[in-house]
Amino acid sequence: LSDIAAVMGLEVDNAAIHGATTGLTGIYAESGVNAVAFGGAITFAKIVEMETAIAAANGDISTQAYLTTPNIRGAGKTTLKFSGAGANGPIWEGNEMNGYRAEVTNNVSKVMNSSTKTGGSSHGIVFGCWDTLMIGEWGAMEITADPYTLLGQGMVRVVGYLLIDEKLKYG
Repeated sequence: LSDIAAVMGLEVDNAAIHGATTGLTGIYAESGVNAVAFGGAITFAKIVEMETAIAAANGDISTQAYLTTPNIRGAGKTTLKFSGAGANGPIWEGNEMNGYRAEVTNNVSKVMNSSTKTGGSSHGIVFGCWDTLMIGEWGAMEITADPYTLLGQGMVRVVGYLLIDEKLKYG
């Protein structure tokens, strides 16, 4: 049962980031969210542009962090902040980018079309105040064993239910 609960938790995260076909908007399609087009590989200038866009919109109101894919972390660890000589280091150092916490998940997938929920060709980077993402849950997670539906095949059907909604506190 804990495996089923873990999978349902991953789906909650995925829906909060990308939305769902059942009405959840998700961060990627939320109105008022700043977007910075990278147009290619990760660069330190684009990372700073993301931070600047949030600050210019008075959005740097709490602890901020990056969330991205394992691919972006790998690229960030091998891409220098600045070209040329001098003091320099990679964009991603330890678990940070430019002094902000940085985490990875496979739930931040390739950039998605908000209406069709289909993938694109670029990996996403989300930067923001994660404590302003509100996830509401109605009732409790329910996991039910149904021994009757697949009885003729000698199997038990397991069904999970979870009612949630998400919204950005500010936006």
